[in-house]
Amino acid sequence: MQVLVEEMTGQEWIYKAAQACNQDSSKEVRADALKLYRSEHSIIRARWFWVQVEGMPYFVHTHFRTHRVGGTEHWTQTGREDRGADSNERWGEVRHTMMVNAQELISMSRVRLCNNAHKATRDIMLAIRGKVSEIDPALASCMVPNCEYRGQCTELRPCGAMW
Repeated sequence: MQVLVEEMTGQEWIYKAAQACNQDSSKEVRADALKLYRSEHSIIRARWFWVQVEGMPYFVHTHFRTHRVGGTEHWTQTGREDRGADSNERWGEVRHTMMVNAQELISMSRVRLCNNAHKATRDIMLAIRGKVSEIDPALASCMVPNCEYRGQCTELRPCGAMW
């Protein structure tokens, strides 16, 4: 499996979005990036990433496709024989690509890093978080499982994690 994460918009877009919300749009907005990510205000949706995972198991790609907060888009390598796929590989590994904002990366992490998530799903989310941390450590530090965010496991079948 290979994971690529590229920055599409820099942190300055979060500040531009915040400035657009101010009554006095000439006033520059500056705050610590970590504080902005933790607030989860709409302005963090101005921060976009291109995420591509080569060799994602087909069943795992369906776990990621359910995430759509703030206009997140997904593209998956086709399994159609008429487009060059081998019928024996239809349910194997695929290339899954996402154009995803900071808010969705945080939300996605809450369920995809959960102890109840499939190990392959967790491993891919951990790899994505690792690549994000190379670009934006503050954002990566907010990409945590729901139990860490809420202080306890809130799943219908809890794993018992307490933070």
